[in-house]
Amino acid sequence: MGKGGEASDPTAAGGLQDDAAYTPFLQDSFDATEFASNALAGSHTTAQAQTRMLQDRIQGLQLSLREEVLHRRPEVLQQAAQLRDTETAMQSISLAVETVQSALQRAKALIMEPYGQLQLKTQQLRNLHSTVEILRHVIQRLKLVAKLKQQIDTKSGGYQDLAKAAKLLADIDTIGSEADLAGLDVIEADSEFLHSTWRDVQGQAEARILLLLLLYAA
Repeated sequence: MGKGGEASDPTAAGGLQDDAAYTPFLQDSFDATEFASNALAGSHTTAQAQTRMLQDRIQGLQLSLREEVLHRRPEVLQQAAQLRDTETAMQSISLAVETVQSALQRAKALIMEPYGQLQLKTQQLRNLHSTVEILRHVIQRLKLVAKLKQQIDTKSGGYQDLAKAAKLLADIDTIGSEADLAGLDVIEADSEFLHSTWRDVQGQAEARILLLLLLYAA
């Protein structure tokens, strides 16, 4: 650039905007046909002269724009570099977000799988515990029923120890209240025996009480 270019005002574009000759071209309602018609009608020069004048203004505007671009070139390059850095940062952030989401999905899978297994094992343990409890009550009941049968005197049809037989019946009834054993074949098999035994024990106990009352009254 020559000395004239070195002496150019960096704000030349702003000067052109303030120049009255360029003001009409900045208007939003500018109409090229209307402007050309008014210029020819209001001027004593020829169309060729008006064209040359407009071309001079165009050249001046182009020169001003070139000087403005050269003046702001470092700023434009800096902004372009910042834009590239921003795009790179956004790509890094996007990659980081995808990485975090992927990690969350893996963590969720790692957590949900053991959690599901834990729920399954917990349910299995609960069912096993319930089964063990039922079996424990069944075994205890069967032992009590066997002891009750041993109290029966096969010769007399009575009981070796009536009080003990009554206690065994009460214990068997308590087991039935602690656990639901209904529907088990091994329990149903002794149901009729227990009912009849309970009636017999109750009847014999009442008979003994009545005998004692009679003896006491006598």
